[in-house]
Amino acid sequence: MYLVWNFLWTLPCQRKEMEMFSTFEPIVDLNKDHFAKEILFRLNAFNNSHVIVLKELRARKQTFMLFTRICAKAFDEAKNTWNIIHVNLEVQDLLNTNFLYFLDTLLSYTWINPSLINFELLETEKITPEIQDRVFLNLKILNEMWFLLSIDDLFSWFSTKRRVNNILSNGISLHMVKLDGKFFQDAYLSSKYWYDNLINVNDIEWLNTYIEWVKSIGVKVLAEWIESEDMFDYAKSLWVEYFQWYHFQNPKHKELHRI
Repeated sequence: MYLVWNFLWTLPCQRKEMEMFSTFEPIVDLNKDHFAKEILFRLNAFNNSHVIVLKELRARKQTFMLFTRICAKAFDEAKNTWNIIHVNLEVQDLLNTNFLYFLDTLLSYTWINPSLINFELLETEKITPEIQDRVFLNLKILNEMWFLLSIDDLFSWFSTKRRVNNILSNGISLHMVKLDGKFFQDAYLSSKYWYDNLINVNDIEWLNTYIEWVKSIGVKVLAEWIESEDMFDYAKSLWVEYFQWYHFQNPKHKELHRI
């Protein structure tokens, strides 16, 4: 943790007065067996107040402070448990001048296998032509360092098929795409109740085709926001192979870890 705090002292927004926590969400396979865990930033176990902090940090371009704390906890968890840990990655963090140096130093400090860390590129920021070359270069370097790389919340905000195609066409390997939870739930309701105002029922067949194509090139597919056995069965009918959310844990008993 000394390494992390050494970074934090150099950042303009430190929020040392605020206690920050993380929690882990399980990711399971078709048999509901443990596959990985995602580490998520939280302020408490009672509400979504962390969303306000994230919004503020993003607006100020100061999410890297939080990224270093989350990463330190994720690397420690991987070192102690040998679990694959999913870590959210903001585009602005990927472009931070300390990004690669921080990861390299943290690797030297923990001596973990980099393939135990799966960075999920978030949907919150557009990859503009001005930054595209730098973004793709750093993503390639993550590949070369043997970190895993995934796309978070596909079909939400800037996480689109075009983003997936651009990344793949630039020689960058993707480990997984995660279907956006709201998108998946709308697809589920549209399929079950024929709600055309959510997602056109004809698009369900297209979704099946897209998932089949992604899997055919070796990219894993995960569905989020699985809340019931019926939703779990629906996701399996789409040939989704990994799953995440409340159906696989007790949301009232999430363990928080100070970061």
